[in-house]
Amino acid sequence: AFNQLPANATRDDLAKFVSDNFHPAGSDIKQAELDDWTDDPPFLRGIADPVLRGYGMALHNQWKGLARQRNTDFLCDGCETSLLPIKNTFVVGGGNSTREPRYWDTYYIVIGLVKSGLTSTAKGMMQNLLDLVGIYGFVPTGGRIYYTDRSEPPLLALMVKNYYEATLDLEFVARALPMIKAEHKYWDTYRSVNVTYTRGYNTSSSLGKRQSDQFQTVTSKTTMFGPSLFQTAVQTASGDGSDNEGYLRPESYSADYTTFKTQFAAANLFSTAIPTDNLYAATEAGTAPSVQYASLETAMAGPSLFSTSLRRRD
Repeated sequence: AFNQLPANATRDDLAKFVSDNFHPAGSDIKQAELDDWTDDPPFLRGIADPVLRGYGMALHNQWKGLARQRNTDFLCDGCETSLLPIKNTFVVGGGNSTREPRYWDTYYIVIGLVKSGLTSTAKGMMQNLLDLVGIYGFVPTGGRIYYTDRSEPPLLALMVKNYYEATLDLEFVARALPMIKAEHKYWDTYRSVNVTYTRGYNTSSSLGKRQSDQFQTVTSKTTMFGPSLFQTAVQTASGDGSDNEGYLRPESYSADYTTFKTQFAAANLFSTAIPTDNLYAATEAGTAPSVQYASLETAMAGPSLFSTSLRRRD
């Protein structure tokens, strides 16, 4: 059907093609019930103030509106979905724009679920991530196929630790440990580099007087996250006779391309932090202009890209 589109297809042609061949966005996700729901969350039991209790209960009730499940039973034989195989109920970060779990959003969600006593839901969300490690060797940024080219800060082990400290569920930890090790090995093998540098330091006597300056060669491991794990360059012509290779997120291609083309038109917050060559999307922020770009040479985790351009506002 795509090949049958005219070479100069109109917007209406493309809209009809999408309508004829694709289900509406989000059809593969449905609202879910929380099997472990409680009207008496543990964190409220020590709060006597009725206003604070009401506020806390209002927050707790948000979980019911954010619970989701995979819904692909309606797909015909041979039909596809971009949703990854997520077996258990999960909680989205909020709003209508997020239709699937995100990696480090899940970390904060699990903390909240445990505080609310919804430990079974939290356990299921962590199991979803462990299953993805079993398939891909790491946890993708989000639960769609177009997120499987990158990951986010690896917080899975910390999720399991926090869950265990609240539940003492050692059986789950034992089951999770092989996948936690597998993810750690992945980051250590494929997403880390050794950086060697010379560091100067002072040695002092017991009286605090400097005795000598010494230098030490240090090698430390630095982990990279954010850039595409399997980068595919796209040509983003700059208009100055040269073509820059940009690494733009497939799910946000238009937004990233627009940011790349327009962000450097005038001096702004980003002007000292973002070069215009060899670009990739370094964050998964969902609101502009927080899409952050960096050159491949500044891919290392460490000081913020904005450290030279942001100052405290007194």
